[in-house]
Amino acid sequence: MFLEKFLELNIAIQVLAGIFLLSFVVQAFYYLYYYAGVIYYNRKLHRGDVKHRIKQPPVSVIICSKNEAENLEALLPTVLEQRYPEFQVVVVNDGSTDESTEVLDRYAKKYPNLYHTFLPIGAKYMSRKKMCITVAVKAAKYDHLLLIDADCRPDSDQWISEMVRNFTEKKELVIGVGAYAPKGGLLNKIICFDNLFNTMQYVGLALRRSPYMGTHRNIAYTKEAFLRNKGFISNLGEAFGEDDLFVQDVATKENTSVEIAANTVCYRDLNFKAFMLDKEQRMSTRSHYKFGIRMKLALDTLTRLLFLASGVALIIFLLNNPGCELFAAIAGGVIFLRYLMMSVIFHKAATILRERKSHVSFILLEILLPLLSAYLVTFGRIGTKKRSMWR
Repeated sequence: MFLEKFLELNIAIQVLAGIFLLSFVVQAFYYLYYYAGVIYYNRKLHRGDVKHRIKQPPVSVIICSKNEAENLEALLPTVLEQRYPEFQVVVVNDGSTDESTEVLDRYAKKYPNLYHTFLPIGAKYMSRKKMCITVAVKAAKYDHLLLIDADCRPDSDQWISEMVRNFTEKKELVIGVGAYAPKGGLLNKIICFDNLFNTMQYVGLALRRSPYMGTHRNIAYTKEAFLRNKGFISNLGEAFGEDDLFVQDVATKENTSVEIAANTVCYRDLNFKAFMLDKEQRMSTRSHYKFGIRMKLALDTLTRLLFLASGVALIIFLLNNPGCELFAAIAGGVIFLRYLMMSVIFHKAATILRERKSHVSFILLEILLPLLSAYLVTFGRIGTKKRSMWR
């Protein structure tokens, strides 16, 4: 009876319903298989099912900075006073004109394991950030490298220890988590939600043996892997890509690990300009991703938009057809089910990753972020290559 009633509907409504249900199935797969990966992995961590190395190898922490004297004042003590047996901190100062050199000199007198050098102001490179990292890697004394941005800070003195514990046999790359210190307001909700979803994406895919990016705010790899890949040689023509394109070059199914423990999360203060800069960088490098990764990300975006558009259109058409109220109610129930699933997964992931939690705003933010991405693809990226991008 139910099926017969459905088959009597207009063919356009049937096609719309098919698109709607197929999009729901694909979305459910992405959320339960990929994006809930943070939740599954956290359970494994608490059960002790994740293998970690016991021996603590010496580590070189790399920081690249440009006119960030104030940020260095805040960051250096949290890094230099980490509870770890043997490590050095390498800072590359990219031609700063503020008091960065004075700050570094002062800390170098107090901490003998701090080494700093510089990149001349007049040096011409497509990406000064990549050149700074290359200089730092060559200056590093140790094979295990841990990178953090100057405007970030680890929230624990166990950051080095818990990141490096993932360098077990055959592991050469550790993908960490970067978060924003939460503040009030819709704009800050957008930033935190976008960062949370982005983290769930790249961590989730890495856990499913499809690593495609990390964050320059918190990532570790071996010097051997960097040199074997000849640094950033494959993307020297790109202004960006020091984390995502590099990960695509180096990462394999076997050599990559992730770390999501609360002690390893690195925080950055909320800054809309830096956020937009990050978004533009991601948009500019995505076309260089491997085909399989591009298809996975595109399918999620496509089915997300199809689900929203077809769901709204389907309910409108059904409500305008007498006797179809039950079908409209079912469509509404499917929409509610997806957002319930999404809300639960986001809430649990936000708790684990120490991000901001907001059930109701998920719906609004899911609509706003594609619009923001569309803006960046069109007007937002005009003239970006002329800028000096650092974040």
